[in-house]
Amino acid sequence: MGSGLKEHWKLVALGIALIGAVGTIMVSVLADRSSAPTSAQEQHSVVMSLKDRPRPAWTLDIGRLTHNPGDVLLAMPQTLDTYYGYGSLFNAGDILIAATAYPLPAAEGQSGRPAGAVTLMGIDPADGSRMWKVRVGNVGQCAQEVGQRVIACWENRRVAFVDIESGTLLSEIGTDFDLNGARVDGDTVYVSGSVSDGGSAESVLTSGTVTDITANFRRTFDVRGDAGAVYATPDTGTIIAYERGRSGEPPYIYTVYDLETGDRRFAFEGDSLLQVGEGLFLTSTGGRSGTVGTQNVLAADGSVIRAVPIPVYVPQDPPPASRRRRHRSSSATARTTRRPARSSGETLLS
Repeated sequence: MGSGLKEHWKLVALGIALIGAVGTIMVSVLADRSSAPTSAQEQHSVVMSLKDRPRPAWTLDIGRLTHNPGDVLLAMPQTLDTYYGYGSLFNAGDILIAATAYPLPAAEGQSGRPAGAVTLMGIDPADGSRMWKVRVGNVGQCAQEVGQRVIACWENRRVAFVDIESGTLLSEIGTDFDLNGARVDGDTVYVSGSVSDGGSAESVLTSGTVTDITANFRRTFDVRGDAGAVYATPDTGTIIAYERGRSGEPPYIYTVYDLETGDRRFAFEGDSLLQVGEGLFLTSTGGRSGTVGTQNVLAADGSVIRAVPIPVYVPQDPPPASRRRRHRSSSATARTTRRPARSSGETLLS
């Protein structure tokens, strides 16, 4: 069933594809969208024939690129403040971006080693050669989006913007609030974080340019709960604020605002809320501890377009002893007609 749905969704202009898996369900909503892959999909797509075994085109020698044998490749674009023994490149289209640093001694009880000042490097996908390098200092993360060929990287109270065409450090800006996100969309920069005031905290979102991150606006949101945060989703024209529910019920509370005006659109309480394009949202609720939850497709105003139950697996009760005895007896006399046994003793409830 799962594979059939995967083939079917490509032909649907506006629809929902439901793929049943062990305790999970995925719903995709497509509304008059082309079949061209998104940037996230392109990063994980194979566009070559795999008929023959692939052979490495080139190998990245970090010590040669940085002229420091002690430097390591970090897992770009996240966890840039810690080295866990592995690294990865960030695919920015026609250029790969590497983040390197010198690992510091590990503290007792920590699984990773603190990373020193980070250097970003542009790598030519054709031959692995270095196109440019720029030092961005101690940063913990870079954005997963590249807007106008500019990538944002940040630490606690500092954000840096780098032109990935030339490797130019466009700006470094300090903030009066703790950062938890930054991205560039077109010519607009969005920076999010939180500010403390007497023990409580408010979430902050700014909009501006790479030289003035508050040129368009600075807004605060009353998101004071545990793990509260706010971020902009320019492709849907919204701001999403969320916080953890009190005592775990509901798990999370989401509030969606209009990006241009800041007006509140709707609120949702449940397990998750994701924007899926064309102004639509995918939410899930109730899918915990073996309960039958629901995934909902919401319109831009929060109204439900469709709700789909999430199937769950439950163990099948063993047959009574009398049935087991009869089964063994019939199996001994009619082995040639016995059906194959189930590979799993579970039943799918949908």
